[in-house]
Amino acid sequence: QSYTEAVKWYRKAAEQGNAIAQCNLGYCYYNGQGVNMSYIEAVKCYRKAAEQGNARAQCYLGYCYENGQGVDQSYTEAVKWYRKAAGEGDATAQNNLGYCYEIGKGVDQSYTEAVKWYRKAAEQGNAAAQSNLGVCYEFGKGVDQSYTEAVKWHRKAAEQGNAIAQYNLGYCYEFGKGVEKSIVQAAKWYVNAAEQGHDKAIKALESLGDN
Repeated sequence: QSYTEAVKWYRKAAEQGNAIAQCNLGYCYYNGQGVNMSYIEAVKCYRKAAEQGNARAQCYLGYCYENGQGVDQSYTEAVKWYRKAAGEGDATAQNNLGYCYEIGKGVDQSYTEAVKWYRKAAEQGNAAAQSNLGVCYEFGKGVDQSYTEAVKWHRKAAEQGNAIAQYNLGYCYEFGKGVEKSIVQAAKWYVNAAEQGHDKAIKALESLGDN
């Protein structure tokens, strides 16, 4: 493995206008792999690829705008690029767009739209979106409240290692929401989440131990 060699070849292809290479080179700049880390250079590369319709680059560019990395922060621009990528089927962008709708970042707040995009990403196996969709079902945000559906999506995400979903699934087991109450199962999922540093899961385990 050699990030330096990877960058060398990505750069050659990127300079010939290859969008995938431009996106990959941007990723190397963003993470400082084989080059000095530079959000500004990353954004330059991402933009070139994004303007050619590369969905992954569009998603990355949206993320840079959302967090003000290499560009002035702009939720409006973030949503613009997430929407382009989401329309091309990029699951990460769909989840990110859903989050923007959920909290009203760069768009009018809408739980219905949030659920729409979370579901598209969740059905592609995106763990973060599955977790977010589970929360929407748990609290009736944009959908009819259903613990059964909440557990279904929490479980899908939890089994992929998503710590938030693992905690939420543990909570459902502890209090018998959407599943038969089981302290053993609750503890199992809390442990999985706690091992990833999830604070609420750590406290939940301590509480179980006290009881």
